[in-house]
Amino acid sequence: MAGIIAPGAIEAAVMAYLREEFGVAGETATVGADVADKGTRFVTVKRVGGTATTTRDSAQIECGCFDATEDGARALADLVRERLWALKPLRGSWAVGKTISGLTISRITEVAGPAHSPHSTSHPCRYRMTQQLDYRMS
Repeated sequence: MAGIIAPGAIEAAVMAYLREEFGVAGETATVGADVADKGTRFVTVKRVGGTATTTRDSAQIECGCFDATEDGARALADLVRERLWALKPLRGSWAVGKTISGLTISRITEVAGPAHSPHSTSHPCRYRMTQQLDYRMS
């Protein structure tokens, strides 16, 4: 019998995936669950909504992309978006998307594209976006 999807599973899977992808691309940004995990250039990943059953999930994930400059934060947001969209299955194909941490992606929908959204006076250069990832356990 297949296991039950834990709501936080997609956060951990996306963080691990982005860390791996950043390593391949030579990107130095760190990836964590919140601002406390930060460096100078970093990405936060949080589940902010969605619906789930015991075997399928449709999770809304917010990614916050921080850097010392607005241009740097925007470029980091573009990279995160590109890497997430690389998980999509081919359009018009019966094939499913990639599998990350045992979760098979079936669809990605942009809920809110990258937008400048200062975090606070100490983190004025942030872009954030929300992507919906539909997946199932492999």
